[in-house]
This record gives sequence, structure tokens and C-alpha cells, in this order.
Amino acid sequence: SYALSNRTLYPYSFGMNTPTFFSVGAFAALIDHNGWSRIGVFYDPSLPVYYDIYRTFLNAMENKTVEFAFTSYVLLDYLPLVGLKDTYVRIIFSFLARELQEKVLCLAYHMNMTYPRYQ
Repeated sequence: SYALSNRTLYPYSFGMNTPTFFSVGAFAALIDHNGWSRIGVFYDPSLPVYYDIYRTFLNAMENKTVEFAFTSYVLLDYLPLVGLKDTYVRIIFSFLARELQEKVLCLAYHMNMTYPRYQ
């Protein structure tokens, strides 16, 4: 459960996120299948599981002809959407905890990064 990942409330709880690691291959296949040539990536360097998934994704993409038009880390006090807005990247992979994903999506909405320009 997502609630159990709160280390302050549950310091001895642990879990594995292996399905996400296995889905990296599916992400690469999805990129190939759709012919996407430019993508953006957000990752969280502060949590090892998300950073490791990001690195696994990069390894899976090594032999692909995909331009990483935007790659940036995201922290609670650093949301780099201005750079993303300038690239007009429409396909974005996010390797972030849920609370960071919510912050990024809310900020994108408030910056008018919505349909139709970004679809």
C-alpha cells in the first residue's frame, strides 16, 4: 500500500516494486510501437527505487533512436517545468513518487500546459 511507504509512520515497513522494473521493457516497446522519437523524462534522485527505475529505463533505451528532449530530476522544492514547456515534448515518462507527480501535474495545469498545444 502507498500509505505504508510513509517511513515516519511505519519505519520498519518495506516492500518491493518489482512490477515497475519489469514494465520498463513495456515502456520501450510502447515507444517503438508508436514510433515516438522525442520524449521527456522526470525522475526522483532522492528515492533509490525511482532513481534505479530511471536508470533501468535509460539502459533499455540505449539502442533506440529516441531523442531525450527533456530530462530532469524533480524534488519537492524543484519543479523544472519551464524548461519542459520550451521543448513542447508531448510524451513524458515520470519516475516519481505520487506526491511529486501530483505537484508536477498541478503546476503544468497552472502553466497552461494542456490541450490542444501539448496533445
